[in-house]
Amino acid sequence: DLKPMYKELYGEGECIRVLLVKLKKHSSIYPHEDYGDSLVTCRRTHIAVITNPLVTFIVGERKRT
Repeated sequence: DLKPMYKELYGEGECIRVLLVKLKKHSSIYPHEDYGDSLVTCRRTHIAVITNPLVTFIVGERKRT
């Protein structure tokens, strides 16, 4: 359950949208920045649900395998 973590980081709120994406084998998500007016009042979180040991997940300067 992610609610306690989100409440601690961001305070009270609701999850209004969840988007699950299944990438094709050998595909990539190139470095990018999320932007837009909606991010003023909303938080966007990327979570790798299923992956393999060869994947490197990078957010900002932090890398995870």
